[in-house]
Formats: sequence, C-alpha cells, structure tokens
Amino acid sequence: MTHFYSSEVQTSNRQKKKKQNISDGLAVVGLHQTKDFSYPAITFIASDMKNKIEKLKNSGLENFSEIGESNIVLTTPEQQKINLFKLGM
Repeated sequence: MTHFYSSEVQTSNRQKKKKQNISDGLAVVGLHQTKDFSYPAITFIASDMKNKIEKLKNSGLENFSEIGESNIVLTTPEQQKINLFKLGM
C-alpha cells in the first residue's frame, strides 16, 4: 500500500521547511523545499554512507565534492547534483 504524507517543519532558526513524501513501506521518496541548496538535488541517506563512499572512491569515482567526513555531492555529466549523506549528519 502506498502512503502519501506532507508536513511543515519549524527549524531551530524559525524557518519553515515544506516536504512531501511517498512511501511503499520499504522505501521513502521525499521532495524537500530548502534554502540550503540553490539547485535541485537527489539525496541518498544511509547510516553506513562513509563505507559506501569509500567503495565508490576505490572504484574510480570522479566529479564529486566532499562535505565533511562522510558526505559528498556528485555531479553527473548533465550537471545533476546527487547528495550522498550519512544519516544523522
């Protein structure tokens, strides 16, 4: 069964962020409105992202920027941004 839900979150600096999520019970896909990025981005979050990033780097990953120890932003040839973030950044 597919579930849709939306919410508005009040952040610590009093900004409101809107998000829309869809879940099939196994995965969640979310659209988030934020001022943190000036571009549309696809974001993958995992508790073991540091290990996943290391495997990608060892496989020859290119065109990325590091954001801290366990987070990177990939840029595809089409200039799409893909965030790989550790859960609980």
